[in-house]
Amino acid sequence: MKNRKVSVSVSVLVFIICLTLYLIYPLNNKSPNIIIILTDDLGFSDIGVYGSEIQTPNIDSLAKNGLQYLNFYNTGRCWPTRAALLSGHYPHKINRDIIVEKSISESNQTPFSNRPIWAELLPMYLNENNYKSFFSGKWHIDGKPINNGFSQAYRLIDHDRHFDPIHHSEHGLPLPKIQGDQDFYSTANITNYAIDYINDHQNNNESKSFFLYLAYTAPHFPLQAYDEDIKFYKNKYNEGWDKIREERNNRQKNLGLVFGDLSPINRKQGAPYYDKDAYNLLGPNEIELPLHWQKLSIEQKKFQSKKMEIHAAMVHRIDVEIGRVINLLKKQNIFDDTLIIFMSDNGASAEIMVRGDGHDPKKKPGSKGTYLSLGPGWSSVSNTPFKKHKTWVHEGGIATPMIISWKNNIKDIGTTRNQRGHVIDILPTILDIIGIDPIKVQKKLGRPAFDGKSIKYSFKNKTDNENTRSLWFHHDGHKALIKDNYKLVAERNNNWELYNIESDRTETKNLANKELLIFADLIKEYNKIKNNILNGNEKN
Repeated sequence: MKNRKVSVSVSVLVFIICLTLYLIYPLNNKSPNIIIILTDDLGFSDIGVYGSEIQTPNIDSLAKNGLQYLNFYNTGRCWPTRAALLSGHYPHKINRDIIVEKSISESNQTPFSNRPIWAELLPMYLNENNYKSFFSGKWHIDGKPINNGFSQAYRLIDHDRHFDPIHHSEHGLPLPKIQGDQDFYSTANITNYAIDYINDHQNNNESKSFFLYLAYTAPHFPLQAYDEDIKFYKNKYNEGWDKIREERNNRQKNLGLVFGDLSPINRKQGAPYYDKDAYNLLGPNEIELPLHWQKLSIEQKKFQSKKMEIHAAMVHRIDVEIGRVINLLKKQNIFDDTLIIFMSDNGASAEIMVRGDGHDPKKKPGSKGTYLSLGPGWSSVSNTPFKKHKTWVHEGGIATPMIISWKNNIKDIGTTRNQRGHVIDILPTILDIIGIDPIKVQKKLGRPAFDGKSIKYSFKNKTDNENTRSLWFHHDGHKALIKDNYKLVAERNNNWELYNIESDRTETKNLANKELLIFADLIKEYNKIKNNILNGNEKN
């Protein structure tokens, strides 16, 4: 009897201890909430933690509470990056870009075909694993968000107006044209819908985790911003692009971000596509080439510096709106267990064009009715310390800032990572995080293997043990391959170049005539991957 009483007492004690531990540390079998934030035409150095003078405290806080990646890549253009990001495949493999030696416009081929049926997007995988998926922003993939796993979706179809868009939709249904007296600005409105979707989810679906794909249309042209944000950067860029670029590079070095010598600005290379009508409309203060700042007239300097003020204001507003999302997550006590990924779809753009409602030079720059573009001078600043711009596959076109914040599961917060990665890695990484083997799931479903690989290991591991794999690039006739410490790259209609990007990430010392064996090996590897993609497309 005595032993029985002792046994009962021990059982009661164990029960009390377990109950206490449960109350203090409740079991949470939910996978993390996931938010992917994608910006449009944001340069590598446009964020504070990457060397910018633009005020981005909220995005910087994600890095300080997470990991900052220094060797991450996109595809160099908006639509192929979006396809690669959500599919885990190179876009050419799923009919969302083409492999041509000419420019896309000269090829008479479309890079916008429909994906093969097996190329499902990330939400389709997540929804099978107790997630609800939401989308707000720029889509630029075939099909509609609502037919690709997103249960709630606001889509800004109009990319020519940050104020008062004509074409936008929700859940696949058209919304009325925004009237001029409505307080609409793209970045704020995209965030409004995202916040509504999170609130709705928390009120109705707390048993499920959520995935939010938040895809801003800024700072893509036209350069348009709230007047209050533009005023914040008044006269900030009067010193010109040469001086501001040097200052950004020095700031990068002070932050410990060393990539090699600062690449010189190519004074003879302008926009990737020449729009004669745009230059005629914009007038003599818009210039085609990134000349030395001191060669510009006083009026040209005023015009050009104002453009960068507007660009900075657009980036600033992105940060303010991301701050609203972060504050909401914290208010609902879900920030610590929300995985947030921040990046850009390509480098800053050197394009100069006028579309949409045209450009009224009588209106205040940056307001509705104006249509300005960043141009090659300031794009070179945004892409510091790299050379070239969006559409090219030199580092300026494809290097993206990339931040991962997940407070509950990243212990080494506020540190950088040098592991090399690509947007094709995001989907496999997320699957890995929620306990799905990205290799096994494709085999089980009878689908081609993902081109991307999980980088989950990098959350705990600082080593560069994944930098031996090949990353392949091709867009608009430009092409590249990165393998080990080397990068093979060629501008359209030009010879191959070779760089040691471990010591010369800024691509200033061409080794094509010195490292002949490595040069030949990388050309062979580039063609091997190219042929595998082409052969795969023939079977689709």
